[in-house]
Amino acid sequence: MNLQRARRAGQRLPREHDFCVNPTCGTEITHLRRDAKYCSRRCRNQVEARKLAAAREAKRGRPWVPTSTGCETCGADLTERRAARPNGAVRFCSDECWKEAYYGRPEWPLERRDYNARFNFSLPPGRYIEMVQEQGNVCAIDGCPNEAISVDHDHRCCDGAYSCGRCVRAILCRTCNSGIGMLRDDPALVRAAAEYLDHWDARTRSPVAADA
Repeated sequence: MNLQRARRAGQRLPREHDFCVNPTCGTEITHLRRDAKYCSRRCRNQVEARKLAAAREAKRGRPWVPTSTGCETCGADLTERRAARPNGAVRFCSDECWKEAYYGRPEWPLERRDYNARFNFSLPPGRYIEMVQEQGNVCAIDGCPNEAISVDHDHRCCDGAYSCGRCVRAILCRTCNSGIGMLRDDPALVRAAAEYLDHWDARTRSPVAADA
């Protein structure tokens, strides 16, 4: 008996899977398709989402590591919410905590920078302020005061404006941070640029160049 006759007769043919292959479901499959693996589209979408998340993490080369054990705003436990997500990437317990974290602005500028560093560079709360105080509130390269506002990170690890937190190096002024970024964070290229400037600086200050 073929599939169409079985449907008209209301009979079930032998199938490959009698139960849903979704690990979190396992419900018996009741529809007549012999090649069905899932009991519903929802289960199929959940499995596909897990596969996509696993492929994405494998491409990145490292799993997502939470910066805290609980909600980053109120500290509530996130074990159940992280278990329900394919990759466990949950940082807040509710939309209210998410809105408070992203839209609630601290009063002082240094605290606001620390607040931004938490979400843009995955730094623990207060770590930005500690780094600024350890450097004496100056840039780690040129030592200019009251300008150390940019968080420098290794772009070979995280290419872009955001960081995983493990590749953060120091606090720089905007000029130095943009400068080494333009030189592609390459020490050899930075040294070549320094030698180039020294060469032309010495040539400009030489007596022959002054007479000319």
